[in-house]
This record gives sequence, C-alpha cells and structure tokens, in this order.
Amino acid sequence: MSGIIQATNLQVDNIKHSGGTTGLTIDSSGDVTESNFELDQWRLATAFSTDNATVTGWERVDDATFSKVGTGMTESSGIFTFPRTGLWVVRPELTIYIDGSDGTAGVICYVSSNSGSSYDGVGTVYEGADSATNQMGAISCVINVTNASTFRFKLTSSSLATNSNINADTNTTHTAILFERKAPPQS
Repeated sequence: MSGIIQATNLQVDNIKHSGGTTGLTIDSSGDVTESNFELDQWRLATAFSTDNATVTGWERVDDATFSKVGTGMTESSGIFTFPRTGLWVVRPELTIYIDGSDGTAGVICYVSSNSGSSYDGVGTVYEGADSATNQMGAISCVINVTNASTFRFKLTSSSLATNSNINADTNTTHTAILFERKAPPQS
C-alpha cells in the first residue's frame, strides 16, 4: 500500500481549523462562504463642495438590490473604520461637477495606522475641464490593515473651486467607495 488515500467525493458542511474555528461553510446548493470575506459599499448622499476638507455625507448603499457581506465598515464624520484586519482593496469612484473656471478638482485618499493622529496619502483622483461639466474618476488603493482598531480611511477634497462639487444622491449612486477584504494581513 502506498499510503495515498483516494476519494472521489468529500462531503462536509464546514471546513475548520484544528483549533475549531470555521473557515469555510458549504451550503446545500454548493455555495461556499468564507468566514473572513468582507464587501461593503458607501455612497455620498449630498453634494460636497468644501475645498481641502474631509468628505462627509456618506451613507451605506440602501438600494433594494444591495447587500453587504460580513460586518461592514463603520463611518463617522467622513472617517471609515475597518471591521477586521486584512489586505483590503478600497475603490473610490467619483463624479465631480467642475465649474468652467476650475481647471481641475478631485480627492486625495488618506490612510491612518494610528487612529487618525497622522495620515498618509495613498492615491489621488483629479479631473479637469475647460467648461462646466461632470467628470468621472476612479482609483484602487490596496491597504494592509494590520490592526483594525487603529486603521482609518478618508477622502479629502482638493482644488474644488467655488461652484464645483463632488456629486451625490441619496437615491442612486454618483460617488461611492467600495471596500473589499481580499486576504489576511500581510507581514
């Protein structure tokens, strides 16, 4: 005997760590749920027009077809807190109304690893136009959240002229941030 066990079917409901923690659940339809996966989306509910300020006015998307996976993000005064450690992809997608006199307008993505005492700029989205128009922009930021109690994320407006703004609507998404946990934290 070679010591190799062969099986054509493995029938389980859960796959657990030897310590008892459930890692994967398989339902009767064959759908697999990873216990550490997170997916959440927030949108700007009211237009934001203050230059060089933390963008506020966020709400979790509440359309009838939306559902988050996992605990989801928390937000207070434009500052987002992560529900767990992990390697996260954060995708701000913006619609910016640019007044004809405003050459460029945008946002800067900031991350703090020390509860907001200091922030590091990790990405920017700028749009520009010679006449009054709506412009769209997006960026993806990969954030290695090693301590969920101290990491923060925010967007700060940049170069918004008097009549420019970051578009918003409480009933449909114009400006949003998608948060997705992809893997455990990386060392």
